[in-house]
Amino acid sequence: MLSGSGFSQEARRHIETSILLDDHPHQRRKRWDAVSLTILLLLVVFAAVLVALLLTHVVREKSPTPPLQGVKNSLTKVKLPPGFKVRLLYQFKDFHPRDLVLSREQGVLYASENGNGSQSARIIALVMNTLDLSQAVRIVPLAADLTLPAISYWQGDLYLAEPNVLYVIRNVDQYATERVSFPPKLMKLSDLDFGSDASDDHSRRSMTFDRNGTLFMNVAVPWNENKNGWVQRWNDSISKYPYLGSIVTFNPPYTAVTGKYVSGLRNAVGLTMDGFGRLWFTDSGRNKLGSHTPPDELNMAEQAGIDFGYPYCHGCCLADPDVNKGGSCPDKTRPPAISLDAHCSALGLTFYEGGMFPEKYHGDLFIAEHGAAPSERSWPPSGYKITRVAFDKKWHTPLRHECFADFSIYQKESDWAKGIRHKTGNLVDIAVLDSGAMLISDDANRAIYAITYSSKS
Repeated sequence: MLSGSGFSQEARRHIETSILLDDHPHQRRKRWDAVSLTILLLLVVFAAVLVALLLTHVVREKSPTPPLQGVKNSLTKVKLPPGFKVRLLYQFKDFHPRDLVLSREQGVLYASENGNGSQSARIIALVMNTLDLSQAVRIVPLAADLTLPAISYWQGDLYLAEPNVLYVIRNVDQYATERVSFPPKLMKLSDLDFGSDASDDHSRRSMTFDRNGTLFMNVAVPWNENKNGWVQRWNDSISKYPYLGSIVTFNPPYTAVTGKYVSGLRNAVGLTMDGFGRLWFTDSGRNKLGSHTPPDELNMAEQAGIDFGYPYCHGCCLADPDVNKGGSCPDKTRPPAISLDAHCSALGLTFYEGGMFPEKYHGDLFIAEHGAAPSERSWPPSGYKITRVAFDKKWHTPLRHECFADFSIYQKESDWAKGIRHKTGNLVDIAVLDSGAMLISDDANRAIYAITYSSKS
């Protein structure tokens, strides 16, 4: 093993002994050659150390700026059931967290962000003690120069989907925990030719895995209905790109789409599996049909081939006035498992299987709602909250949904109409730690929050 000066004591003694015991007639020359070689090796070691330090400087984020006082003050106004508390786990300087995926074996949380016109997107690892959130969080950046990366974790590998390419980082935990010093490599698995790119609406992918390693990926409709000609674009595109408005599957080694799993979706942003192999996902309702209709949806698919209605039908029974005027929803259309508030922008979701929350919450589904824009919704606003879907513990079916954590702090309609920036509440994704604490990403405020429970609170 190399010491701080570049050589171990054994190696140094070997070099020194070779010089001192050399009885060759040209001993002086050999001594000089040996010294030259030593100096050269030391210079090489010094250069390697310098490069390593420079790389460390490049890949590490500086310490985060102190939390914005407005965010900390706003968290005191978040409405939660008795015994629950929310705190700011981490606030970044210029990283806007969206997807959250967890490596339980290593205690690493992976997060991605969206790029924008002035800055590319990145993926980072947060190395933490998942059983003690009071300890420091260490940030290890993993990838940069991305556009709209979605991430999912499976058996030690981090899968990364850009709008048109699927990548993987093999053995990603070794980079996050710095067992290796060189940067991770993005290995391309498959091109994604779904008729959209990063400049289109809803071009961001979402992914999850089932217990057998099948990868599920959303293929959203890449436009909003407020744009002229959207019906014609649908008619022109669906024959050329048959996966539009669906969730597709990939089987190992994930080099090509296996097939269409379910269809009739607009933008299924959040995907998760339950313990029975059923796929649950959110779907954003279309715009320009009013402030309070159609609903955002929570859907469930227990098998392939189910049609959820888009663009001909919305919610349980609303025929689309543009493509299905005067018609009705086809009999084969499956209604949502739960109809959520219109324009709430329901995104990431997860089942709670932790041990911290009271027993009645175990097995329930929690949904992050990013919140509606004033252009989509009249007063009062929808979203800006965590919705709990309570499940029947025997039959494992949804019973009702309710607000679990209300992050909305708008007090006046005038503030809402002006679009005054929230200090909290643009919620994107949820992850549950081994301790049972619930983590929530907020991309607008560059923050990750933690919700905990104590019966003594």
